[in-house]
Amino acid sequence: MPHTLREESTMDTTRLLHKTLPALALALALGACGGGGGGGDDSSNGNSGDSTSPPTASVVSCFTAGSTVNFAILSSNVPAGMVGPASSTTGPMTDDSGQAVTGQMFKYTGASITSDTVYWKVAAGGVTLVGELTVAASGNPSLTPINLTLPAGMSAGQSAGNMTLIGFETITLAGKTFANTCHFKTPNDERWYAQGYGMVKQTASGATYQYNGGESGGTQAASITACFTADKTVNSAMTTFGVPAGAVGVNRSTVGPMTYKGQAVTGQTFFYPDGFSDTTYWTVESNGVTFIAYVNSDGATISGSTFFPQNMSIGQTVTTQSDYYTLVGFDTFSLAGKTFSNACHFKTSTGDVWYASGYGNIKQIISGVTAQYNGDR
Repeated sequence: MPHTLREESTMDTTRLLHKTLPALALALALGACGGGGGGGDDSSNGNSGDSTSPPTASVVSCFTAGSTVNFAILSSNVPAGMVGPASSTTGPMTDDSGQAVTGQMFKYTGASITSDTVYWKVAAGGVTLVGELTVAASGNPSLTPINLTLPAGMSAGQSAGNMTLIGFETITLAGKTFANTCHFKTPNDERWYAQGYGMVKQTASGATYQYNGGESGGTQAASITACFTADKTVNSAMTTFGVPAGAVGVNRSTVGPMTYKGQAVTGQTFFYPDGFSDTTYWTVESNGVTFIAYVNSDGATISGSTFFPQNMSIGQTVTTQSDYYTLVGFDTFSLAGKTFSNACHFKTSTGDVWYASGYGNIKQIISGVTAQYNGDR
């Protein structure tokens, strides 16, 4: 996964490599082989001191929902005169301003409202709750802004606004086990959020509302192979932010069918203002994607094999000897006026990377530096 930063040489006879090698190239350089692994039900938080250990629980994971899932809700001990929600729908949505968000809609029967929807945005820095849309039985909607950000590295006991993270818990509801749910406490209630489902349990004023099966949906409309497929050559401009002194940021990209050592592959080349370039090569098969080499214009070559399975699920991690690559989810967002649907969002030990169908690496935030798509050329 290209890092898109290169140090400038201070001597005519020497050109330095990237300040940090591309994430996947670095793994290959150390002789690592690709491997797959699920997020698992281990509730440890990867605090063993190994900086490359993947996190098994995080606020970002708890609020990630890459596809729509519906489920029933069981309400118990509901106070007189109140009605609990009957069902929930969680997944990608569009808020009232037309922005792509993740949302959870609670539906009611026989109540003064028909639905209550909370919208949030998931980003590398954390999760921002942006608003709550309530629709009255009369059909009149009412939007309440929230604007509360839960930081990605939030730890047990830490508070953001009126929400305090109690911890990451594994709970079983209606025969289904939810691993590493985020348990929050507010002045008025306690709530549990699970990856792919949103809030699966809430206790308030003595009442309990929780997941009760009846599940439907949940099939990802996106896939790893789709994100890395580029059947035709596409040229695009790139822009880079936060470039440190003495480094050069990428300014354009070419992705599409290429040849590497006589083998038909897909490749992406990043170009820099002074003529330097680097290319990452991979193959796309029905069962997944394999990164096979990184080559730059100075002649440096790193080859090997790192495999990402086609059916890789959100939270699943591919681990090498040098780093980890956790699939955060399939994100839809706009860059330079172009909307990319179901981009594969990966987290590594140094940042986040997004790949989109037909365009390859369209955005990354690595060690504080952002490089992203800036229009077709």
